Amino acid sequence: MQVSSRELGPVAILDLDGRLTVDEDSRRLNQQLNVLIKRNTKYFVINLHRVTDIDCSGIGQLMACNTKVCKQQGKLKLLNLGEKMRSLLENRRLLTVFELFNSEEEAVASFDLQTSENLQKSTDRPKPTTEATDESSQS
Repeated sequence: MQVSSRELGPVAILDLDGRLTVDEDSRRLNQQLNVLIKRNTKYFVINLHRVTDIDCSGIGQLMACNTKVCKQQGKLKLLNLGEKMRSLLENRRLLTVFELFNSEEEAVASFDLQTSENLQKSTDRPKPTTEATDESSQS
């Protein structure tokens, strides 16, 4: 399996090409995700359009990626699932775990980055200290 990444603003798109199975070199997806996380990337779209085969191990890899991203307060979404992938997720009751998209533009727009950035800015600000400065208690 080949993994290439590109960035659309703060969103990393991971394009997978080949088989996402137990017998393929699955470390590439994990390695690429780690590189991007180290660069403080928080928003990911995994494009599965060119994935030719997937098995339970491949689903497990996607779940592990999602867990890793969530632990970093990020979000991961899936793009262009084929019927087999959708069926595997449905059979394992995992359709609610991932947000699924057929359009890259919709997937990227769904992150609502303006709201996320404003929330991040507000949590990055130092909290004001509240020291007791009651003049009547100082007399």
